[in-house]
Amino acid sequence: LEAIAPVVKNLPFAHDLSVNAAVRHEKFEYTNPRVAQISKFDSTDWKAGLRWQPLDEVTVRATKSTAFRAPSEFELYRARGTSFPTVNDPARKPDGSRFTAQGVQTQIQVGGNINLKPETADTWTAGLAWSPRAVKGLFVSVDYYNVEKKDIVVVGDAQFILNSNWAGQG
Repeated sequence: LEAIAPVVKNLPFAHDLSVNAAVRHEKFEYTNPRVAQISKFDSTDWKAGLRWQPLDEVTVRATKSTAFRAPSEFELYRARGTSFPTVNDPARKPDGSRFTAQGVQTQIQVGGNINLKPETADTWTAGLAWSPRAVKGLFVSVDYYNVEKKDIVVVGDAQFILNSNWAGQG
């Protein structure tokens, strides 16, 4: 469900002012004969926004919203397996040397995880656009996006996981 409502139009410093709002409900249910558990995910997400044109040539806009992504069947139910990739341990001693030699082969387990949670996000955006009448076709826009994700599902190789883990430890 989405709505755009004009607030004012053709007033001084308010060539156009409108608000918009949206709401969405999503529901996912997965079953897999190999797993006794049914995976169910649902979420109601929303968006609220403002669009203001103080002048015909200038637009200011902002939004605040939430988002949701359910894990895929592959992420939940992927068959388990073993591999032996070659990795470089990113950990280093205070003198800059490595704790382990480069190119170490290691055993890893890969597979789905039926305990995954959905990814969620809180988002806000702001933007300024300029389209001067004097220069036909010119459109200049500056936008800012802020997305804070939670419970991110990462499908990466062993090197990616090692690097990410080490980066998180400072």
